[in-house]
Amino acid sequence: MDFGAFCELEKGLSTLLHSSELSWTKKNISAKKMFKVGDEIDCVITEIDKEKRRVAISHRLTTDNPFETFENTYPIGSEVEGEVASKNEYSNVGGPNRTTYCSSKFAIEGFTKSLAIELGPEGIRVNAVCPTFIQTPMTEPFLKDEDFKKATIGMIPLGRLGEVTDLMGPFVFLASEASSLMTGSSMLVDGGWTAR
Repeated sequence: MDFGAFCELEKGLSTLLHSSELSWTKKNISAKKMFKVGDEIDCVITEIDKEKRRVAISHRLTTDNPFETFENTYPIGSEVEGEVASKNEYSNVGGPNRTTYCSSKFAIEGFTKSLAIELGPEGIRVNAVCPTFIQTPMTEPFLKDEDFKKATIGMIPLGRLGEVTDLMGPFVFLASEASSLMTGSSMLVDGGWTAR
């Protein structure tokens, strides 16, 4: 389990930057994926316990709390327009030993289309993002199997697995006015997997 990263505040004084203090919005994030050894990062000291000789620090406190910012902009009771976007991996293909998993993903596409029809009159758009195999803590155990990893990459014409950052552009697009006429759609971000 990734508990965070040890940071040297000054020579001889190191402390744990706990994973819960890495980001406001990302859950179960890995410090290994955010930083590398030798990086200099900003942190806020949140507690000094001289008796226990312990210093607590936070990286997320170096930025504004997006939830407070949102609440200040949209107090409870405010009416806002939103874009529903769901990530739907394995939605357009089947896979061995994945019958239940793939079935649930195909269901998300039907859910997306039906919800788009129901909510369209309210001005709410509903779309799904359908990625290829993305490297995450959930998929990490599968990718430790070199044969599985090789076979998976072999199905992707671009020749690589997806990163979470590969999905940021599509989500930003779907949440923006640039996609204002899109609803009930499934956007493939699969490196060409389904082009075969």
